[in-house]
Amino acid sequence: AATDDMVRTVRENIQGIRVIKALSKTDYERRRFGGVNRALMKREETAGLVVSMTNPLMNFFLYVGLTVVIVIGAYRVNAGTSQVGTIMSFMSYFTYILNAMLSVTRMFTTYSRCSASMGRIEEVLDAEAELPVLEYEEGSEHIEENAPHIRFDGVTFSYNGKKNNLSNISFSLQRGQTLGVIGATGSGKTTLISLLLRFYDPNSGKIEIDGRDIRYIPRDELYAKFGVALQSDFLFSDTIRENVRFGRDITDEEISTATVYAQASEFISEKEGGLDFGLAIKGANLSGGQKQRLLISRALAGDPEIVILDDSSSALDYKTDANLRAAIADGFGKTTKIIVAQRISSIMSADLILVMDGGSVIAAGTDAELRENCDIYREIAESQMGGAILD
Repeated sequence: AATDDMVRTVRENIQGIRVIKALSKTDYERRRFGGVNRALMKREETAGLVVSMTNPLMNFFLYVGLTVVIVIGAYRVNAGTSQVGTIMSFMSYFTYILNAMLSVTRMFTTYSRCSASMGRIEEVLDAEAELPVLEYEEGSEHIEENAPHIRFDGVTFSYNGKKNNLSNISFSLQRGQTLGVIGATGSGKTTLISLLLRFYDPNSGKIEIDGRDIRYIPRDELYAKFGVALQSDFLFSDTIRENVRFGRDITDEEISTATVYAQASEFISEKEGGLDFGLAIKGANLSGGQKQRLLISRALAGDPEIVILDDSSSALDYKTDANLRAAIADGFGKTTKIIVAQRISSIMSADLILVMDGGSVIAAGTDAELRENCDIYREIAESQMGGAILD
């Protein structure tokens, strides 16, 4: 446990070095590191003392025991009550027993070192497998003709089985339409996306793509439909090209096209090597806006059926965000778009906007309809864009 605390603290300090420097918390982190370091040192000293004392003590008991056996055996041989062979056999048995006990003590000290790791390994082994793909009974499969591209039908979901995180969510999107989702933190926006991606299954209701319940769609087929840029997405320590390609069979031309639509081509061309520019871990050598544009490039590459952007343009300025939305609308007209955002400007042109609060859809409609009928949406719009824009 102490070693784990040390490793975790070092990793946090390395990954959060910019925040530590910016907030002048270097001395605080040094003290925190010193604390876990001393705790680890004390435990290592205790463990080392136990291990170093084991062998001498067991050897001491071994030789004291052998001495006692020899002394008693010599006395009994002289008295004529025992034979030399019997004493030698007893000495051998005694040695075997003490050596076995020494091995057992070593096992206990080794177990104390690995017990902390065993708990974490058990967590991984006991983790639930991926959700199984259901199969229709023979002759029971029915796909509705002219079904919406995406449909949520009375979807309710709870993480803990006690309080609903989503309640009775229903909407439908035709192919090529755009859905905007807005709401306060914790309102269920990301949970909605997680259910569509089938990270979880709803407790009730169903989610369909082209009239097919996603629980019956093979996993590879389902995930191939999506291009996703999530809220806390990841950039790897590799080239820009490989971060956008992400192991898929995508040509350099498709990668370049995706970066143009994502408004990333300009800053990529300024980097040494262009698409071959190497990124640091988590893209630490890029700005926040540059990272988000690369993640959007990854989502757009490969021309997916459905693009999901989960608060993925929050670091972009309004002009770049507007250019991004215009480019996606122009170049991905047949792609269904789902945009989760905190900014009205990112979703105001959507065909359908859901306003969420407490896991429920409190209002749905276009931008004009919501400004007229939804007080919460109107308040957000006025605070972000001003009354003149609304007028």
